Amino acid sequence: MRTETRPFTAQDLDAAARLLAERHHADRRRTPALPARFEDPAAVRPQIDAALAQPLTHGIAATQGDALVGFLIGSVSLPPPTSMGGFLAPRFGQITYAGYAAAGPEPYELYRRMYAALAPFFLGYGAFTHNIELNAGDETALKAWFSLGFGQMSTLAVRDTTTVDNADTSPLPIEIRRGGPADLEVVMKLADDLARHHSIAPGFVPYLPETIPGFCEYQTKLLETPANAHWIAYQDGRAVDMQTFHEQDFAELRGRSAPHTSSWA
Repeated sequence: MRTETRPFTAQDLDAAARLLAERHHADRRRTPALPARFEDPAAVRPQIDAALAQPLTHGIAATQGDALVGFLIGSVSLPPPTSMGGFLAPRFGQITYAGYAAAGPEPYELYRRMYAALAPFFLGYGAFTHNIELNAGDETALKAWFSLGFGQMSTLAVRDTTTVDNADTSPLPIEIRRGGPADLEVVMKLADDLARHHSIAPGFVPYLPETIPGFCEYQTKLLETPANAHWIAYQDGRAVDMQTFHEQDFAELRGRSAPHTSSWA
């Protein structure tokens, strides 16, 4: 049957929620640690509502006859020039983890066709960097987006906190200390080293000095919050690595409601 694309409307929400719940069911087979409750369309519909509620947002619906077989929702991010944006471009198009699904025997082609329909919206706002969040085990989606010129930028992992079997417990020639507000300078040095590393080949992520004050404010808040845990590794008295554990700051659909880890080396 012929596939058509058109703008996503509020009338598509129920069908889109069913597609997303089905996709999440498949994602959980690949990643069992994902929350089971989002296999219910009623649970994922607010996630789609949230994606649509972002400013500068546009959605694409793929249909076969009267049936919705796919959707893709993207928003344009225009953060202030001095804001802390991590490894993101100053202006970019974003498709969140809840912003897409495709059904049927040819999801590969559906993703490609929907992106072709959505991309002009991003370009109209001068957003030439486009990001999408995918399940790392979804080979069909990965192949579709890689075929469109996308590459992997970062990985978000989830696991329980049980002991790892056969873990190497031999002592390392490093000292690990818990960090706090007094360690802000150490933390910022590690973060700055990482940012400069990603600014060279093959990443070429722009190093923007004007964002440093915003990032410093962000790290200060993390370090001042007692519920967070910060671990800094020292080798021969020099800080060489850091991990920060804090409450998750991403959509729950992507993982359990549990602490989130950031790391620098």
